[in-house]
Formats: sequence, structure tokens, C-alpha cells
Amino acid sequence: MVIELKTEKRAMNSDQSTSDLLIITSENGLEADGIVTIRGFSTSNSEQIKWYINDTINSEIIQSSADDSADESIIISINITNPGKWDWEITVDFSLYEDCSCIFEITQTYQNGEYSQSKIGIFIGEIQLNHGPILLMDEIGWMSGESFNITGIIIDDTFEENTTLDFSICKIGYCESVGIPLTLEVIENMTVSQINGKISSFEIVVKLENISHSQDTIIIEDGEWMITGSADNENATGGIDQVYLLVNNIQPVANISAYEYVVESSSKILVDASHSNDYYWGRDLLKYDWKIEENGVIRAPMASEKFEENILQISAENNGTINITLTVRDATGLTNTTIHKITVANSKPIAVMSVDGKYVNHNEIVVLGKNQTWPLQSLSTDTSNDIQTLQHSWYYEGVLVAEGEYSELTSEFLYKNTEQKLTLKITDNDGAEDMITVWITSEDTLNSATNEKISSQNTIMIITLAVIFIMAGIITYKKYNSRKINLPKWKK
Repeated sequence: MVIELKTEKRAMNSDQSTSDLLIITSENGLEADGIVTIRGFSTSNSEQIKWYINDTINSEIIQSSADDSADESIIISINITNPGKWDWEITVDFSLYEDCSCIFEITQTYQNGEYSQSKIGIFIGEIQLNHGPILLMDEIGWMSGESFNITGIIIDDTFEENTTLDFSICKIGYCESVGIPLTLEVIENMTVSQINGKISSFEIVVKLENISHSQDTIIIEDGEWMITGSADNENATGGIDQVYLLVNNIQPVANISAYEYVVESSSKILVDASHSNDYYWGRDLLKYDWKIEENGVIRAPMASEKFEENILQISAENNGTINITLTVRDATGLTNTTIHKITVANSKPIAVMSVDGKYVNHNEIVVLGKNQTWPLQSLSTDTSNDIQTLQHSWYYEGVLVAEGEYSELTSEFLYKNTEQKLTLKITDNDGAEDMITVWITSEDTLNSATNEKISSQNTIMIITLAVIFIMAGIITYKKYNSRKINLPKWKK
């Protein structure tokens, strides 16, 4: 694309609002011939500073701080009149290099791994009218939406109205084979403003739809793209600059993995959103916004509930409904929301009792010692939210006789010579119940019952023996009569 620059004048905006600043205060279009000091300031005193000089005409780095032959010295000093900022200066002998229209770029890396960059255009060597223009494009980075802006400045010693700009776009990984020209049909709007005699700023608006329509098979989809620009004048082919465009138009997908139904307990409910994803950019850049609704109250997760940014551990001690709302946000602010409902069912209490200090089992026969009273205690259990409010009800022979965790059994209840039914019923504050029943008797009752049984057995034995003797007598008598001998009478 070839575009004529217009000479509309306007002032350059110097306002900066970034959290970490690295500013070059030396002028753009600096004419460097011999030893030159480039100056600036930073909000950090980090000495991890690297720089390079890029020949924009031939697209090659001619010198850098990593080069052993680099004749440079970096000095960082505190700015006395402006606390919080550090002045820096780099001295380079430019007489070692051939004439070029170059970009000087400096990078400062901080302890957290982040970095700041700044660059200016430099004309190296004896200033001649055939120097090519220098193009400095502003970083674009992330974009969402239908269009993006390409902005920057052109530095040209021989600025004329016929200075031209060309731009193209390519997807990272395919730039060697496929480049899409940004033609006049693609560009939505363009403005160029002259700042001074050799510096002009420009801004163009490019619509993604127009780029796609200009191609048969290429769509500007989510991914990493590169914008390449070049500036030319009538005397020389100008400099090239490149910036990255990170397209993000597909919203992420929020995903929650968790149980839908659990029984209340002291265990935690694991709520896992680690499977949330972004179509192209993956999961690493996602941010997670959680909302928890319990009993109509909406709140953010507590610090103790955050196992990780994308994993929660929610208490299951209270029965009811928990609504978890998750909103995931990607690098450009696109969001997606999902809601997961968890039903926490009430846990039934477990009735446990002790009689006279001993645990008893359901339907067990309990023999009491020779006392007048025997202590009763409920050792029933439930979840921590219900344990303090359990209702303990004691029934003797089906009749409610006491309420509370502790009670006692007195000898007056043992009025029969049989086992008596003792029942403990436990009720929690949600109405769930459990019961345990035992059969109560005493040693005296057992002895009395045993004596009565022995006496009864003795009576039966005597009667049985008497019947046996009587029957034996009858049988003997009958036998005797049946064997009687008739003797003959003596005759005289």
C-alpha cells in the first residue's frame, strides 16, 4: 500500500500512565556522528538493561549491548529532584558504524520478570539528503473487536508530501510465505500530522472484516499476528518496523466440575474450574471471579476457601443449596459465566446411649446392678452444625419420661419381674430422627424370677412323681388280680 502523507500540524502527546516507565529523553531523529550519549529515566534502578541498534534499511542489527565489541557505558543514578526515578545514560561511539537510518531500542527487565521498552530513531554518520526515513510504530499488543489502530511516527530529514507508507499483516509462523497487504480497500480511516520539520505522526484504522474480504482463504482469527510497516521517500527506500498484534475475539469458556448432591459433613466440597479454557490462548491468562450464594446471601470466597485461583474448597457442614457463579475473564476482558448448583442434604443423627456408664447396643438386654439409681447418658452424634442443638428424648415403656443429654433410672421403675423397654430418640433441628432401644432388668428381678421358676419346677416334679406312684400302684393291683389261683377243695 502506498499512501501520501499530508502535512497537518499537531503537538505530540507526551502523557504517560504506565506503572513501569522507561523513557528516552534524547530527541527522535538524533544525528549521531562520533561519541554520543543517549539519556533517559526509569522508575526502577534495575541494572538489567539491554539495547540494540537496528538498521531499518537493511533490516539488521548492527550493534547491541550483548556484543563484546560494543563500546558503551551504562550509568544509572538517582534523580535528586524527582524521587522515585532514576536517570540513566548510555555512551556509544557511533563513528564506528556506517551511515544508516537506525532505530535505537532499550529494554529494562525488573525482578518480577516484567520489562519496559523504549526506542528512538537515529541518523548515524554524516548527515546527507539521501538518508532514508525512519518508521517507529507503537506497540499494539492485545485487541478485541472489529478493528485495530496502527500508530507511530515517521522521521525524515527531507520530509516531503510524497513520503509513503506500506503495511502488511501475517500470522506468526507463516510470515515467510504469506503476507497480506493492507491496501486502501482494507483501511477504514487514516490521519497524518506533522509535528516538526522532520517528524510526523500517523494513525490508521484497519477493520478485520475488510482484511478477510480481500482474501479468498485467510481469516484474521484469534492468534499472534505481525504488522510490518515501511516508510519511503523519493530519494531512498525507508526503514522497516514491526509490531505484534494479538487477536482475541472468541470469548473463553467457564467450566465448573463439582458434585451436585452431597450429604452434610465436616468434609469440604471441591469446586474445580481448572478446565475452563480459551479457544486459542489456553488457560494461563484467564482470571477467575467467584460468587457464592448461600441462604440468599451472595459473597466472595474467603481466603481459606481458595485452594487455588481456579479451585475452591467449600464447607458442607450446613444443609441447603449453594449456588456457585464463576466468571472467567481473558486478557482483553472477554468473559463467560456459568452457575453450578450444589444441594447439601441433611445428615441423619446417630443415637448412642450409655446405661450405668457402659455403652449399650440396640435391642440389648441390660442387667442393672444392686443400686437404687442408674445414670443414663446420650452419646449421640451429628454434624458440627447440628450437634449442639440435638434434642434428646427418653422413653420408658413408650412413655416420655425425660428430656436432655443426661437422665437417670430409679428402682421404682422396675416394678415388674420382666424386662422393661428403654428408648432414646434423637432429633436434629431439621427434623431428622434416630432411636436406640434396650431392655432393662435387674439382678433382684432375675433372682426372683429364678426362684419362682425353681419353685414351680419343684411343684411340677412332686406332682409328676405322685402321679407316677399312683399309676404304678394301679398297674400292680391289676396285675395281682389277674394272676389269682383257684385251689381245689378237699373232699372229706
